[in-house]
Amino acid sequence: MATKIDLKYIKNLINPDFFPGDQGVLVDSCSAAGEKAELLFQITRKEQKEYLLVRFDKDDVDIFPYFNDIVGYKKVSDYVLIVQNQEDLLFFIIELKRGDAKVGPQLRATKLFVEFIVNSIIRVNYGLSTNFFIGTIGVSLAKIEREREAKNIRKLKLRVTPCQFDNDNHMNYTKSKSFILSSVIEAAEYKMFND
Repeated sequence: MATKIDLKYIKNLINPDFFPGDQGVLVDSCSAAGEKAELLFQITRKEQKEYLLVRFDKDDVDIFPYFNDIVGYKKVSDYVLIVQNQEDLLFFIIELKRGDAKVGPQLRATKLFVEFIVNSIIRVNYGLSTNFFIGTIGVSLAKIEREREAKNIRKLKLRVTPCQFDNDNHMNYTKSKSFILSSVIEAAEYKMFND
C-alpha cells in the first residue's frame, strides 16, 4: 500500500521552533539607507487550504551548525510555506526584499535544503503516493509599488494578472502587498500538470 504524506506528517517532522507564532503573516526586518523597517505581507486565501509557515532564517538558531561562519554558507530564505493541496504538498520558498536586491542565492540555497527534506521523506517512505512541488518566490516591495504606480499612470483598472512560475519554478511576486495564496497555488497546479 502506498504511503501518503500530508501536512500533519510535515508538522511532526520539522522542529516546531521553526514555526512562527503568527501563521498568517510574512514579516521581515530589513535596513535600507540606514533606516530600519519591517516588511509585512498578510497571507490571504479564498479557500481554507491548510498550510504551514516555516521560518528557517532565525537570528537565534544556527540552522547549519556543521558549517563554519564563512560568508554565504549559512544563508537561507525568509520562509517556506507548505500547502496541502488535495493529494499534493506544495513547498513555496519565499524571500522578502524591500528593494531590488538579488534573491537568487538565498532562494537556491533554501531550495537545496527543501529538496533534501523531500528526498529524505521519499527515502524513508517507500511507495510514496504524494506529489511534491517546490517553487521559489521573490517578493520585492519596490517592484510591487512600481507596478502599481505604472498601472495608475496608465489609468488602467488594477487587472488581476496571473501569477506564473518560470521553467526553473521561480516567480517574482508583484501582485499586491497581500500574499494571495490561491493565485500562487493555481500557478503551481498549472506548472505541475503542464510540464
